[in-house]
Amino acid sequence: MSSQASSEASQPQLAHGESVALQVNKQTPVRANHATFESMLTARVRIAPDYAPYKGPAISTPSKTPVTVKTSSTTPVAKKRPASNALTFVSVGVDTSSPGNPPKRLKTQETRFSPSTTKYTNKRAVFNQARPPKNADEINHDIWTTILSFSHPRFLIRAKTVSKAWYNILERESIWRHSRLLHFDENVPECPDGITEQQYADLLCGRGCQSASCPREKTTAVCWALLVRLCPDCLQAKTIRLQDLPQTRRYTCGPAGIGATVSQPLEDALPMLFSSTSHRTELREVRSNNAGQLSYADLSRIGTYRFSRSAYNALEAEYLAMQSQLNDQGMLDWFKKKQEPTLKNMSERAKIATWAQRAPSPNSGVLRQRAEFFIAKAEELDPPMAESTLKCFTAYRNALTSRNAPTDRAWEILRSKIEPLRPRAEALDKAARKTPPPADADTQWNLLKRHRIGYPDPRPLPVVPEQQAVLSLARPIFQRHMHMKVADADLLLTTLKAVYHEYQKLEQKPRGTNFDGRVGEYRLSLDDARMIVDHVIARELSPRSSRGVAVLDKLRCGACVNSKSRDKHYNFEKLFEHLLGVHGQTVGPEEDESQQFWRYALADRPHHTTSWNRVGQFPWYTVEWPAALPIFDENPRINDLPPSGSSAPVPKSAFEGRKATMDGASTGLTFVDFFKYAAQKLHGLRMPGPALTKIALQFAINMSAERQLELPNLRAFLEAVPEIQRLNPSMDFKFNCGACTRTSNGKGSSRYVANKIPYEALAIHWSRRHEIAWSPVRRRRGAEQNSSLDGDHVDGHDVRHWTEDFWQLPSNVQIAEEIAACDAKLAERKRDLENIGKNARRMSKLKSGVVLATRPASEVFDELFVKL
Repeated sequence: MSSQASSEASQPQLAHGESVALQVNKQTPVRANHATFESMLTARVRIAPDYAPYKGPAISTPSKTPVTVKTSSTTPVAKKRPASNALTFVSVGVDTSSPGNPPKRLKTQETRFSPSTTKYTNKRAVFNQARPPKNADEINHDIWTTILSFSHPRFLIRAKTVSKAWYNILERESIWRHSRLLHFDENVPECPDGITEQQYADLLCGRGCQSASCPREKTTAVCWALLVRLCPDCLQAKTIRLQDLPQTRRYTCGPAGIGATVSQPLEDALPMLFSSTSHRTELREVRSNNAGQLSYADLSRIGTYRFSRSAYNALEAEYLAMQSQLNDQGMLDWFKKKQEPTLKNMSERAKIATWAQRAPSPNSGVLRQRAEFFIAKAEELDPPMAESTLKCFTAYRNALTSRNAPTDRAWEILRSKIEPLRPRAEALDKAARKTPPPADADTQWNLLKRHRIGYPDPRPLPVVPEQQAVLSLARPIFQRHMHMKVADADLLLTTLKAVYHEYQKLEQKPRGTNFDGRVGEYRLSLDDARMIVDHVIARELSPRSSRGVAVLDKLRCGACVNSKSRDKHYNFEKLFEHLLGVHGQTVGPEEDESQQFWRYALADRPHHTTSWNRVGQFPWYTVEWPAALPIFDENPRINDLPPSGSSAPVPKSAFEGRKATMDGASTGLTFVDFFKYAAQKLHGLRMPGPALTKIALQFAINMSAERQLELPNLRAFLEAVPEIQRLNPSMDFKFNCGACTRTSNGKGSSRYVANKIPYEALAIHWSRRHEIAWSPVRRRRGAEQNSSLDGDHVDGHDVRHWTEDFWQLPSNVQIAEEIAACDAKLAERKRDLENIGKNARRMSKLKSGVVLATRPASEVFDELFVKL
């Protein structure tokens, strides 16, 4: 009893919120001397913080000078608590001296530390989800199992990568299922066959492309037909359309000649999807007849459906193996066994896709809370700000994109941004709510339209004097740029820029009716710029030709540089309609006047409807032509001319001064083998498919020429395309016809010039129109059977070898530009990841390992082509 009482008396007092496990970590390590074991455990006791006024005896102490107060082990002597807000740490010791051992040095003084000399500060600890709590290993796994089962699946996805203990705990499927049922609505479908609960949760609320070699981490669209989340590029690379599948690889199962109800195409045994131009995927519809049998529907667009490349390759290999063993009826039975589970799974996945489309966004609650908070704060202003006016601020819309709960600090930041721009927003709100006048009213826009003869007019040219003066100035400038061979991507903008500056230099400008309705010295309006595009440039270059498309339809919005739609292309008229309908609805702190698109909405314009997105609503006649148009072309790097006195950079070929080489022995290899080697080397580079094909083709040509090997015919090369695509899925083998593009001079409207064609369809066109050689399908009646490759004169020009004229590939100079652009983008992403690692408040990126492991394109190119 005495030993038990002494042990209880020796237990330290615990502060509020502490546990025994936490207190043990703060004790002095136990030594080997058992005589002092008990005293060592009770050597230090932490006193709970006391915030009451101290009543002890006062001790005079010089300021900023710590004083040591001697005291015994039983009677502690305290001093007056300082009035400063600095942290104070108190250590009370117990005398542990014993006969035969020297007394241990104890800290019995109260020392005041400044925040600059101690690691303990008043700053709030930063919680980082990338690191586990310090006591995570000391908590029982059953407790973590309960805690994690109540966490959101989004947190579980991150927690699985935090520590090994959590990784092992989250292997249990019950945790993921309980979390999914708790945090999603009651109508959430069950986990589909073929994946685990963890994979299902990742598809529901995860982010990032699931391709191992893809660095994109913002992908959220799920392809439910394949139960995978892929970015648009990876989806195109890993799937194939039926119309792109070669005819030699299309098979049917069942007795031939009986009908489509018996003979079934082989690809119908695979999950199929449809990908729209907006990169949204739709499952192919599955229907059930009266007997309950499932089958695919929507045969009208059967050629546009996609399916997995790897799955079709495996199914094709199994089909070829079974074809030699079974008859037609046996093959049909084998096909039905393959198709039945696929159709059943497709019907289940269609329900999941429908639920996921209707389910609310995980951040919808926070966004709604932020919107209501900001609207309530705006109504408290003096004078109050209406909700419609608040929505006219760009800063307000940007503030709603945050996933954090609203705070007063967030409102103060937003308020400082919107108050200086309030008059603009109120004017914009008033213009949006303005009742449109009748169509025949004498508005400023209608008067200018009648004055300019209702432009655009079916007559050859406008007849207003100021219009004729602008056109007479624009024609020679455009012809001069054509003679200078300005790049197609820069031709439109350089012409408009030169016309504007030449007109401003005129000493005697024509008189006419200006955009503000006043008559006097004429000032250019945006209608003049549109008139130059339509009556000067478009009349020289057909809008349907390949060159006309490159000049007129490849313009990019200057306000979409940092948005998702930065890669969209417009023509001149639709671009300004886009600026009015998308960027002209809000006001922001734009310093450049050319970026104040809200002025377009304030100008007098046609009011056929209240919608600003309708084509034909832009106020062309009532807006002045700005000095800098908010337009980017396809190649903005070379928009500006070089400074005066400096020479333009000389373009350099990527293959100049280099020699093709490869690792290992190359004896006995063919042209196709060299092409495969280069394609495999280039795998993983974020470059366009035609650029990769050009590099691999040049490598195979150089290696074959060095070994004096003959180039193969087109048929032998195309037979190896499936294997090449397996080695490098980025090579989609869709090209424009090289012969048609070379001979059209930019005025042809052939689909083989304007659109990229799959390699098999392009081979048929090549053999019939240019080569008159091999064709993988039956020829038209009367076509010649000529298998030669060179020397045919078709369509009035000399046909070159298929390596030059079969496809339209980038030039050697463009390859150098693509490599430089790819490396610059990769280096920028790596710098961002390095900055994230230095900031403890920023979470690590999901795809950081993929980005850091990606090799620069120039490094891979140097391995294929060594500098001499």
